[in-house]
Amino acid sequence: APEDSILLALRDRHNDTSPVGAPYAPCPSCLVFAYDSWSPVIRQGSCRKLRIQDRGPAKHWATIRCKELDGRKVFRFPAGIFEIQQQLLVPSEVTILGAANPNDMSEPKKTPDWTKQTLFLATKGVTD
Repeated sequence: APEDSILLALRDRHNDTSPVGAPYAPCPSCLVFAYDSWSPVIRQGSCRKLRIQDRGPAKHWATIRCKELDGRKVFRFPAGIFEIQQQLLVPSEVTILGAANPNDMSEPKKTPDWTKQTLFLATKGVTD
């Protein structure tokens, strides 16, 4: 499927020698957030607003918001690419929401505007 090839391109584009803030396909203009900037709040399950800075040279800021609803901690992530360097265990009472729905039900084959999406990108893989 076309969507699968896009996700593979995201993974294949990255390598450990990329300069800090290097763009990822299919969204070279997306903000990129390092794993250590955003993952502690999820691992700890602390429901608070978190301001994070992207890896790019311009150092843009974004905010991850959290709200407690019916005993659940609901984190709302901004648009951007969030790197994952290791397996992240999400506590059972935590919900993670992205910036926008990538699916357009009126045009199911339409590619989403990646600059408005939240993407989680595995930057390191499993090896044998």
